[in-house]
Amino acid sequence: VLNGDITAYTGKRVDIDKTYPIAYLSGEVKLPFTGLSAKGEATYTNFDDAKITDALVEAKYKFADNLLIDLGLTAGYRILNIDLDDYDNNDLKFEFKGPYVGLEAHF
Repeated sequence: VLNGDITAYTGKRVDIDKTYPIAYLSGEVKLPFTGLSAKGEATYTNFDDAKITDALVEAKYKFADNLLIDLGLTAGYRILNIDLDDYDNNDLKFEFKGPYVGLEAHF
């Protein structure tokens, strides 16, 4: 589901409110007894003049794993491309990409 609005530098506003079917793929590999794991995810759609790709790869290290809380560090890279052709008489293209780091906690 895409929902929001965009205001161009010309002052024109485009409202976005569409639902698109997507394909989703995910996989994770854990190294036993180390706390290390690697993960990859991808979503894709190319439907009704909309092409959306969202993909990430990440590595995790779980340093606390007990009954009360699981804690870990994660680092990865993510790419998000949104290409809407002729949406409300506009061609909209967005690309967000880059590395990330995070702290993960499960209670």
